[in-house]
Amino acid sequence: MLTRRVAFWTIGILVCFLLFYPFESTVTSAWLIAATNTDGHPIAGCRIEQHWEWRAIGLDRTDFATTDGSGHVMFPRRTARANLAKRVTGTVSTFSFHGPGNAKHVEFYGCDAKNQRALLGISQAGPTLMYTHQVPTVWRDASLLK
Repeated sequence: MLTRRVAFWTIGILVCFLLFYPFESTVTSAWLIAATNTDGHPIAGCRIEQHWEWRAIGLDRTDFATTDGSGHVMFPRRTARANLAKRVTGTVSTFSFHGPGNAKHVEFYGCDAKNQRALLGISQAGPTLMYTHQVPTVWRDASLLK
């Protein structure tokens, strides 16, 4: 028969486990991005930047990839491990006028019409997604393509 003491310690250990075990969570799903010109032809060698963050746990990362010969670049699913205590305290401490800090966020940058770094109009997490980034047919400076 369970005594109160054994039940108390069992519940305490379970609570500690739930509070401090670093569970894995998906920050953003995998993304497939296609860089094409306005005529729909693929642009190989276009540099795409992925910035992903989860403010509640202090995660802030940036990764770069270059489109292949078919104009595609694939960013893998991004995950992070954090315990429940860190998630809750981080959410409370990063809460602001703009909303809670527990939101996971991803954004992408590519080249605009003048070959400058430009925020792409995508900012959504979900299952593997594809986005087409269109840039002008004529490139004056190919320095950002590498």
